[in-house]
Amino acid sequence: MNHTPFLDVVRAGAQVLYAKFLRPFLIAYQGDVDSSLNKLKSKVNEATKEAMNSVVDSVSSDRSDKTE
Repeated sequence: MNHTPFLDVVRAGAQVLYAKFLRPFLIAYQGDVDSSLNKLKSKVNEATKEAMNSVVDSVSSDRSDKTE
């Protein structure tokens, strides 16, 4: 792998941006982010269960219609 000074500068710049801006922001709002993601996860799980139940009901209904 070629080693170029440009990549060192880019890497150093990314580390500075992370250390000075992104990391403190993530730490400060970690609880809010976790809470929001947990709420989203719960809603997705609920919607998935409802969709699966709807599919199962539909398939069951189709099968009973065909046997009559």
